[in-house]
Amino acid sequence: MPSAPRTPCVRATSPHHRKLGAGYAALPQMAGRRFGCTCIWSTLTTEPAALRYSDHTPVPTPTGDYAPSLRSPWRAAVEEDIIAIDGKCLRRSIDKASNKAAIYMVSAWSRQNSLVLGQVKVDDKSNEITAIPKLLSRLDIAGAVITMDAMGCQKKIAKQIIQQEGDYVLSLKGNHGILHDDVETYFTSTLAPEVTVQTVDGDHGRIETRSVRVTDEIEWLKADHSWTGLTSIVAVTAKRELSGKVTEETRYFISSLSATNPKKLEHAVWAHWAIENNLHWV
Repeated sequence: MPSAPRTPCVRATSPHHRKLGAGYAALPQMAGRRFGCTCIWSTLTTEPAALRYSDHTPVPTPTGDYAPSLRSPWRAAVEEDIIAIDGKCLRRSIDKASNKAAIYMVSAWSRQNSLVLGQVKVDDKSNEITAIPKLLSRLDIAGAVITMDAMGCQKKIAKQIIQQEGDYVLSLKGNHGILHDDVETYFTSTLAPEVTVQTVDGDHGRIETRSVRVTDEIEWLKADHSWTGLTSIVAVTAKRELSGKVTEETRYFISSLSATNPKKLEHAVWAHWAIENNLHWV
């Protein structure tokens, strides 16, 4: 009597998985036709996670012409994706009894796929600036747009993103001193470009009008500020009306994206909040 086919048991044996304990994106592949199993695609590396049968026998690794077909779905999943990177203190992680500090994690959130691509714990007596490069180095970000708040707006981080064939949209705030002041001065002067994208959103009695201005005529800025890949600067003004009160706020960004597609820049700016709404507060 022929024996029943073995059922594979998925085990995260990739060194990346053991080190980070990050989540995976399950992308069924044609591997099942060849090996009688489903391949689990690691979101932290271009290599498939190792699989084992229930008796712990390793499932053969795809080789030859078949291997590229496994790599292509992950690359297709991130191209044109917006990956928001942000840090957050884990709730109730502080342990006063053991004199242990709270745990801070930096996460990469895929807007298109609605999943966590990876996480890195911030070292004690350090901050997000040192954790972000570690996280980026473990991600395949080619073709994706990386968004970060002002903490991640650093020259070394921008350079790393470009070296990994990604693009960036980074928030500017007062802690960036002269760069922020130069961008703000430009957008508040008579030289500022016209509004190219305007959207209106409303819920719970609130009406918000967002106006986007973009320019890539920034040779004057690049002459004083050396940022790898810097191509455009963005100003997003949000006007909010609630209970008869009107407030207005303008935020500034630097980007490696071209100013010829302002809608893409606007989408990247607001897609960054997905990590707040779908990860941090869930």
